[in-house]
Amino acid sequence: EILGDKDLQAKVAKVKITPADATSRINLIKAVQESRTVWQAEKGQSEDATIAKDNAMAKMDDWMDDFYAMAKLALAEHPQYLEALGIVVKRKLKRQRHYIKRRIPPQDSPFFTSI
Repeated sequence: EILGDKDLQAKVAKVKITPADATSRINLIKAVQESRTVWQAEKGQSEDATIAKDNAMAKMDDWMDDFYAMAKLALAEHPQYLEALGIVVKRKLKRQRHYIKRRIPPQDSPFFTSI
């Protein structure tokens, strides 16, 4: 608008804005608008890629659940192989018998009885 209107050019000349300044500012505004359009398109593509990635990860997670279940069945006799796959195996510990040391009273004690 400013480039074709002499009256408007005279008004903005009072604040030291030349037609060349106005042209450069208009070009900057157009560049920003174009950049925003490109950014919005890339943002949409990024969101689509994120949705596709999340769907693929969900499918892979389901597959891995099945894989781990089959591995637990197939390798039940070999827990070290399961651990190599990253499956934590709870081992049954043998019961350890705790023997209580009995304190034998001295022979001169009133609790000591001889048979």
